[in-house]
This record gives sequence, structure tokens and C-alpha cells, in this order.
Amino acid sequence: MPSAPIAWGAPRYERWRRERVRDRPLGERRRGGDYLVPFTVGAIITDAVATPFYAISEWVALRAGETIAIFGVGGLGLHAVQIARLLGAHKIIVVDPRDGQLERATQMGADLTINPQETSPVEAITEATGGLGVDVAAEFVELKETVAQGVESVAMGGRVVVAGLGPDPIETVPPTEFVRKQVSLLGSYAFTKRNIEQLVDLTAAGKLNLEESITHTFPLEEVNTALEYLHEKIEDPIRIAVTL
Repeated sequence: MPSAPIAWGAPRYERWRRERVRDRPLGERRRGGDYLVPFTVGAIITDAVATPFYAISEWVALRAGETIAIFGVGGLGLHAVQIARLLGAHKIIVVDPRDGQLERATQMGADLTINPQETSPVEAITEATGGLGVDVAAEFVELKETVAQGVESVAMGGRVVVAGLGPDPIETVPPTEFVRKQVSLLGSYAFTKRNIEQLVDLTAAGKLNLEESITHTFPLEEVNTALEYLHEKIEDPIRIAVTL
């Protein structure tokens, strides 16, 4: 069972081992052998990277050689692609209605992209896996449609994790299909302190490329502009950093 998560952004967790996150070049070592990462990269590790890492590596425990379908490739889902590749996924399939995000997912390592406005995700995933379905489905939107598609897309004994937060009730397949397929449907929230430490080490060692996720940087004086870019999705940002 995964350890209990912490709530991202809580002030009392901002003090964790600050010496490990500094505004220095990625991969630089300090005395004692610990790696360092730029502060902006360390900032996005919380939530945007740690949340999918916790969901995929701990709750559904994706194993090397397995297949995974990722529903929704916004900030969380895009990093989920990198994490799935890092964990050794054999095939990574992503589902999103935005062609720009699908292109980004391909650049991050997705093997197959599906636009649900053009084709049925369940049919496309089933075909891409030789009629079996994927071992794992990860949902980062929390729409009842995408949760249901995740359940329908997994193979016998497949695992589905929902990390997206939304108002929709979860509605899935009839009990006869759900039970006979022996599907595991799990919810995953936030991350653990240990996840943050793992991700800092992985990033500093060059195993994860997070610098390209910071598409825009603003000084503190322009924080309102940064929020406008985020809210209005101006220039299609992934993550926005505000620096002092």
C-alpha cells in the first residue's frame, strides 16, 4: 500500500531539505554527492510531476514491459508520458482532443496518439494492443466519459487509476463486465515527500527532462500577467514559473 500523500503547496512542506533545490545548473554536484536542480524545475516537480509519478509508480505500479493508456495530456498527463517511459512501459498510448498536446506527447515519448473527436479511444486502443487492451489506464481529466473509457480499455485484470479531480460522478461499465474482467479501479491523490526526493534525484541525474515543461517565465512584478496566460491559455503554456 502506498504511503499517505501530502497536500501540495502546504507551507510546512516548503522547508523540506531546501539545500537540494537551488538556482544552479542541472546536474551540478555539491559536496557529499547530492545532485542539485534549478529552483524553477524543483518548483514544478510538486504536483505537476509528483502527482502522476505517485499514481503510476505506486498505486497502479506500472511494470517494465507493460502497456499504458494515458487519458488527458495536460500538465499532469504530459509528465505521465515521461514517467511511463522511465518505468519501462512497452507501449504508451495517449488520448486527448487537442492536436497540439498530442504532438507534445509524441515528443515526450508517446508511441500512439488518439484524438477522441476523430476516433473511438476504446476501439483504437483495442486494435493497437492486438485485441487485448492495455495493462494500465491512467486518467488525468476526471470526466465520466474518460474514466469509463479507461475501464473499457484495459485488459483482463487491468488496473485503472484516476488522478484527475472534477465534479462528474464516476460511471463505468455494467457489473457483469467489470467483475468478469477483474478490473482494479483506484483513486490517487497528491504525492509523498519521498516522491519529491526521488524526482529531484531522477531529474538531476538526467532521467527526466523537465526544463522544457516550463514554457513561460515571468518576474514577480508580472505575476498577474502570468496568471492571465495560465487562465486564458495564452500561447498554450505547459507550466509557468514566476521568479523573484
